[in-house]
Amino acid sequence: MKNPAITNEEERLIALSKYQILDTLPEDEFDRITNLASFICQSPMALISFIDSDRQWVKSRVGLDISEIPRDISFSTITINEDVLFEIPDTLNDNRFRNNPLVTGEPNVRFYAAVPLKNPQGYKLGSLCVIDSVPRKLSPEQKVALTTLGQQVVTQMELRNKTSFLEIELNKLAQKKIDTLENYLNFYKDALDETSIVAITDQKGIIEYVNKKFCELSQYTKEELIGNDHRMVNSGYHSKAFIKNLWTTIANGKIWRGEVKNKAKDGSLYWLDATIVPFLNSEGKPFKYFAIRQNITQKKKLELELVDAKEKAEHSVIAKNIFLSNMSHEIRTPMNAIIGFADLLEQSTLDE
Repeated sequence: MKNPAITNEEERLIALSKYQILDTLPEDEFDRITNLASFICQSPMALISFIDSDRQWVKSRVGLDISEIPRDISFSTITINEDVLFEIPDTLNDNRFRNNPLVTGEPNVRFYAAVPLKNPQGYKLGSLCVIDSVPRKLSPEQKVALTTLGQQVVTQMELRNKTSFLEIELNKLAQKKIDTLENYLNFYKDALDETSIVAITDQKGIIEYVNKKFCELSQYTKEELIGNDHRMVNSGYHSKAFIKNLWTTIANGKIWRGEVKNKAKDGSLYWLDATIVPFLNSEGKPFKYFAIRQNITQKKKLELELVDAKEKAEHSVIAKNIFLSNMSHEIRTPMNAIIGFADLLEQSTLDE
């Protein structure tokens, strides 16, 4: 059966291209999601993939050594026409898929479930799917988890997209004079205030500039922040080795990228995806540090919830194995006695 046409295809492909994610290298953020999907849904195979004009391109995978699939046989082409989770308990009982080469040959798909990856503008760009070679169904809890993980993929794509432009521009400006930096800030002020959490410190870590997003998240005013040490927002969460690596990297004139946990004025904690760019003087030494951040508190909260779900699932598996082992022992003991007596009776001459 020919896969159905995708609505708004031209606009959808333009939206996909803006993420600049096709044909990129593996990234830990996406691989963690794929592994969680595979584990939580108890499926040996899982994929994060995107539908291009003529193929399904795989960004992250578990249990499959495959980088792309022709679009005309792709399950995801049908998935992204759906608004919610799409499940096929047994492909051999579905006329749309029973003769698909992915079903009749490797990887012998019998079970498939996926959620479309829909961006904030409503374009469905790809899918997060789990696959098995035997028929089965997801539990209600697994369906919720897979849907949540699909939302997490899109969140990661958005974060990746929001920071890429500013990182490129900052990399260009890193070797230039401070008046260029000030012009840059003035030119991009509105964009910075709307999309990113921005701060500038001197080489000692004294805050020289913050934008309104920084103030909103930290709950401090500009007057309270500017002129003070950046450590006033530190949470104390990170190890000395982590802090040393950060400062060593930027002090050597290199860009640092990572996740940091900060503390707001009221004591609440929040997570940031941060990029710190050193600006060099004429001698090639850093004299200012430009930090762009994105709020990933919800992302980290979701990750913790998923880790907790994984741990509970692992404990459940252990408990089940212990139960089965105990039951097996309890059943074997009387059964051995019964079989033994039956054998003795069989060998005995019985009177009335």
